[in-house]
Amino acid sequence: SLCVREVPIESVVFSQTSFITKHRHGGDNRAIIDTLCGMRTEERKAIVDLFPAMNVVAITFARDEYLVSCDNLRLHIFRAVLPPGTMITVQNAARAEREQLRSKWAAKNGGLWISVRAKRKGVFCYM
Repeated sequence: SLCVREVPIESVVFSQTSFITKHRHGGDNRAIIDTLCGMRTEERKAIVDLFPAMNVVAITFARDEYLVSCDNLRLHIFRAVLPPGTMITVQNAARAEREQLRSKWAAKNGGLWISVRAKRKGVFCYM
């Protein structure tokens, strides 16, 4: 079952320890973050609410259960533009997506932080 629910944004963790800021359509996500950060918090939240529920997988790590994002890029953007405590809509990922994520998840930090790789003038920077 999909089990749609509202959770605080900080209760969803990353499934990888890094990713690249360019998205598949060629744009740079920093521009999206900068644009959203220029808006009031209520406006940012209204835009975030337009997105479908974020798919998550419940994974036990070091005896604690975490909601692991299936969309690290979206989670990164949401965390960058929304204050802690903001409620976001999540849903349990489909079975195939859950199995794929569980087999790959090896984050040494429990998914609590992520390095964002940004290519600037041919050099990779970590933020």
